[in-house]
This record gives sequence, structure tokens and C-alpha cells, in this order.
Amino acid sequence: MKFVNILVFGFYIFCLSFNVNGVQFTGKAFDMSSGKLLYQEHHKVTLGKENQYQETQVLYTDATGAEFARKQLDFSHALLVPSVYFVDTRSDVTLKIEHDDQNIKVVYQDSRD
Repeated sequence: MKFVNILVFGFYIFCLSFNVNGVQFTGKAFDMSSGKLLYQEHHKVTLGKENQYQETQVLYTDATGAEFARKQLDFSHALLVPSVYFVDTRSDVTLKIEHDDQNIKVVYQDSRD
């Protein structure tokens, strides 16, 4: 639940950069009380021929710059419902969401269980 609290009570500063094939930006989450940097999200978006999302890769780093999680979104099958692959190395949690025209499959793995 701490992750939700960070999102609700933190705020983001975004830095954007553009190129022909995509967009990169970084979001920073800060503690609202102390102003201390909590974590950063480094986004790399790959765009298709008509500037539609094809893929997004997100690298999460803590305040020291150490990576603690990664997420990959694949929009190749559906622009509004991407396939998701997320790994949090701090807790060894993996989340995978895949779908076809009729079904959604969610696989959650926690190595601590």
C-alpha cells in the first residue's frame, strides 16, 4: 500500500525529449512533507508509423539511482489495452498481463510465497 500512498501524496516533475521514433521522459516523485526525492520513472516510448504507441519501457530507480523495478507495455495487439510485464527486484514480484480478443490472463508471482 505504500506505493499507492506515494502516488497519491507525491507529485511529479517531467522532463521530455522527442525523436522521430519515440519519446523519452522522466518523472520524479517527492515526499510532500520533506521534499525528499522518493523515486524516478524513466520512460522510453516507441511510436509506430502514425505516431501510435508500439511499446513503452519504464525503468524505476530509487533516490540514489539504483534500479528497483522495470515495466514493459506492448501496444502491438491493442492500443487501449497493452500487454504488461512488470518486475520489482526489491520484493521479487512479477506481474504479467496478456490478452487476446476474448480473454485477459493475469499472472502474479511473488517468490516470498
